[in-house]
Amino acid sequence: MQTVDLYDHHEADRDLAGVIAFQIHKGPAMKVEIKNVKLRRLNKAKLTAPSDTPVPADAADVNPPKAPKAKGKGKGKGKGKAPGKAKAKAPAKAKAKE
Repeated sequence: MQTVDLYDHHEADRDLAGVIAFQIHKGPAMKVEIKNVKLRRLNKAKLTAPSDTPVPADAADVNPPKAPKAKGKGKGKGKGKAPGKAKAKAPAKAKAKE
């Protein structure tokens, strides 16, 4: 089942070779097993020019992400502390059986 058609309009920056990866999403501890993966080499296809797949006039504008803020600078909780000086949390008390 095909779910999407993707056209890369950045001809100069697109890669036509690379790696394949499996994305595992964050969540509770889990065991992940991936098996019976089959890859098939496709025939070389003619690249689609960006002019053949124009961006629709009503498409939402996509802005580049903001640069991440530097960690460990300025004042705030947990910032500027020397490594290894964190206070250890006391173990939780067990509930008494009733």
